[in-house]
Amino acid sequence: MKAAGALLLAGLALTACAPGGIDPQAQDQIRQRYMDRLFGRNEPAETAMPDEADSSAPPAPLPPPSPLPPPSAAPPPAEGITVTAVGLTGYWRLNTYLQMSFGIGPFHKAKTDLGETADRDICEFVQVKKKIRALCLRKAYASSASGSVNEDALTLEWSTGPGTLIFEGQIGGDGSIVGGLGAGVLGVRVSTQVPASLHKLAPAADKPGPAASEAALRRVLGDLDRGALTEEFYTPAALAYIRKAKPAAPGKPDELLYLGPIRQRRPEEKDEKTVEVFSIRAAGQKTLCGISVGDGDLVADFMCAAGERPS
Repeated sequence: MKAAGALLLAGLALTACAPGGIDPQAQDQIRQRYMDRLFGRNEPAETAMPDEADSSAPPAPLPPPSPLPPPSAAPPPAEGITVTAVGLTGYWRLNTYLQMSFGIGPFHKAKTDLGETADRDICEFVQVKKKIRALCLRKAYASSASGSVNEDALTLEWSTGPGTLIFEGQIGGDGSIVGGLGAGVLGVRVSTQVPASLHKLAPAADKPGPAASEAALRRVLGDLDRGALTEEFYTPAALAYIRKAKPAAPGKPDELLYLGPIRQRRPEEKDEKTVEVFSIRAAGQKTLCGISVGDGDLVADFMCAAGERPS
């Protein structure tokens, strides 16, 4: 404090003793300079240093977590539903050797010539979860079949009395199931497989079958509905087949859906025939029937599925 007072007095004395000719503005500058030194206004301001971090202070909050990706819009698969490359419900044509079309070849001895491969049957499949029910046109397969699908593998079994006819195949993404047919006992295959494949059909109501075949089919269905065959509509062989088989009368058809042709030959015949296959809806029920038309538009063969339609 004494030093400050001394500086003040010295400043005043210096101003007072200044030569008379000094500029008053200069005197003021000298006085101001002493006053600044007296009160410390000419010292540079101290730079404030940041306080050391308080170790007891709570840590800075963490940044918020990144948002989770939105859930998938696709629903999870329903429990118990088997997803396969191809939906199995629908109509399928069976391609295999001729011999397999009218008998279970592996059960027949001395059957080394199985003939040529062709579409030998048409079946309707219904898939419920992992179970498959099938109804096929050919009576030789006992028509009704049952089986299962495991991932992309299909197994079907037809009962043939003492044994079974077994189809095993792999389901492809192109609407086909490639495998083979073999004989079995109690569901176990005991014979070498004969190559066979199934191919899915896409019938359309606006694609009718051959006109002659559809007209002949309607005549046969009319005869069955009346309970009497008009003999001039049939070949002698066809009359014998129909009278022996005694197919059930589906009734007057409400709808005919053409499925396509198959090739077949009965055991007692030498030549193959083309059989046009139709799905028939009558009186609220559906069945499969096939008809072959020969010379003069005569019915050369007729058959209907002889099993329980899958549902």
